[in-house]
Amino acid sequence: MQWFKFYGADYLIDPKMSELSSGERVCWITLLCFAGASENSGKITHVSETHLLRQSGIKENSAEWKDTTGVLKKFLKLGMITHDNGKREREERERKKRSF
Repeated sequence: MQWFKFYGADYLIDPKMSELSSGERVCWITLLCFAGASENSGKITHVSETHLLRQSGIKENSAEWKDTTGVLKKFLKLGMITHDNGKREREERERKKRSF
């Protein structure tokens, strides 16, 4: 089991957090946990929004589920996460091909 640093004071005073609902905040903490457990330097791969919501304990077909849908787009918009659509992996494969 891996651990990660979490600065509670920063979480509480970050203006981005005040823009999030309680469900979105739970999703944020869940993403941090996924990143902390990743073997790839905190990079999260292959996590759908549905999986994130389920892992965050949000019940399907609930009002909270409906309200939290779109959370990954919101995190992107707020600059909380980045999404490279596998660009780094493709670039690495191309580099390896050229080196042979």
